[in-house]
Amino acid sequence: MSAANPDLTGPFDSLRDYIAALEARGRLLRIKEMDQDRYEATAFIYRMIENLGYYESPAILIEKIKISGKWMDGPIIANLYGGLDTEAMAYGVENITNNQDQMFRAAQEKIR
Repeated sequence: MSAANPDLTGPFDSLRDYIAALEARGRLLRIKEMDQDRYEATAFIYRMIENLGYYESPAILIEKIKISGKWMDGPIIANLYGGLDTEAMAYGVENITNNQDQMFRAAQEKIR
C-alpha cells in the first residue's frame, strides 16, 4: 500500500498503513506542533473527546512537540481507536460506516 493510495481495509501491514487509512477516511487530525509545556497533549485529547464525543473524536498525530523547553520531532500518535469504525478498519471489515453499533457487530463477526 502507498500513502498516496491507501487501502482502507485491514488488517494492515504497518502502523503507517493504518494511519494512512485513518487519514484517507478523515479520522486523523494532524497537528504541526504542540507546546506541551503550555498545554498537555493528554489534556488536549480529553478536551477533544469531551467536545466531540468518544466515537467522533479522530486519532491525532503531532509532528513536533515541546517538552521541558525542548522541541522534539514526532510523530506522537494518540487516540488510534477513537471509534468502533476505526477498530473495524483494523480488523479488516470491508464496508466501513459511521454506524458504531453496526461496526461493533461487524468487527466481532470478523474476529470470530
